[in-house]
Amino acid sequence: MTTRLLAIITVLVLAFYVLMLIRKEKLELKYALLWFVLSIILILFACFPSVLTFLSFRLGFELTSNFLFFIAIFFLLLQALSLSSTVSKQQQAIKNLSQALALLKHQLDNGNGGCNDDEL
Repeated sequence: MTTRLLAIITVLVLAFYVLMLIRKEKLELKYALLWFVLSIILILFACFPSVLTFLSFRLGFELTSNFLFFIAIFFLLLQALSLSSTVSKQQQAIKNLSQALALLKHQLDNGNGGCNDDEL
């Protein structure tokens, strides 16, 4: 089995796995989009390795493998940035919910059972 065929099969298995995670609702579509873009790029590079070689030398890389490592690191940085953004949004939402819950508990403890939307 050639390396090119092995690469294509591996990428197709990755894409299928991502689809299965989406169907089982373990991965949201917005996070899967980056994986699908990566799969398409990898399939193109596996089918047309001359494009990869041309791009790597055109961008000033001595070896094609160095260019592949650069792409991998760039992809991982994008993924980390995306996940950091999501964590920050969720942390803010948790903080807001905790504060609203604390206000409700305080009102219940003081005998004020009613709660206005303006206070939240």
